Amino acid sequence: MNELNTNIDPNPNKLENNLKYDHDVCGQELLKLVARGSAIIAEILRLKDYIPEFYSNLKEEKKYSNIIFNFSYFENVDYYEDKIQNSAEIRNLDEEFRENYIEILERFYLLFYSIYQYITDLETYVEQVNDGIYVQHTLETILMSKEIRHLLCESVFLYGIMLLLTDRLIQGEIREKIIVSYYRYKGQSTIRNFNILVKMFSKTGYVFVNEKNEFYEKKPKKYPVEFFERKRIDKSIVKLIIGFIKDHDIYDQIAAYPSPEHR
Repeated sequence: MNELNTNIDPNPNKLENNLKYDHDVCGQELLKLVARGSAIIAEILRLKDYIPEFYSNLKEEKKYSNIIFNFSYFENVDYYEDKIQNSAEIRNLDEEFRENYIEILERFYLLFYSIYQYITDLETYVEQVNDGIYVQHTLETILMSKEIRHLLCESVFLYGIMLLLTDRLIQGEIREKIIVSYYRYKGQSTIRNFNILVKMFSKTGYVFVNEKNEFYEKKPKKYPVEFFERKRIDKSIVKLIIGFIKDHDIYDQIAAYPSPEHR
């Protein structure tokens, strides 16, 4: 496996000088948010190839079964921890595991946290617009602005893509085991908003398998609506954006696609 590149965080501030509306703080903040969303999606696609094998390979998983747990761990923490502490062999394996994999565990955990932070910042941005922080703008004027209307639409779209890609490429059981491992080695007191992340990234029941270019997909009932509901966007915002997209040409492509069938 090739070494994982850690230089992945773009600096959205560098984009400001390229804005046609560099005097428009509202547009600048929205551009930064969308740029961060694209970086998060790139990180999901990058990290999917670095999932430690013992989280998904049954043979490897058996070796670590006494130190790797899904969210059932939280139902009886003392039992599992006592079992580890009462066995020198398991303790040594646990310490070896921590030393070897804490960096990649942290990388995955920061990915999950960045998705949570993204939607939190999007909510804050919408609240600021509604509260009049950006004096010249409301949500309606943003959607009517030729320069920035597409960014508001994309900001919501990117959040949905983040969740769907995460559930497909870093499946639920694996996410739970990664989060529990990180929790055990870092401790809850050092992890912000831990309970929300547990809620957001617990397994959904969705299954996607790709073996030799043959795809198998299983979707639970009401998927992905219930998944999105775990940390949802205000429905009024979503309805506003959908209504605008239905009735307007946000990317000015109507000249290239004059036929309604093409659009």
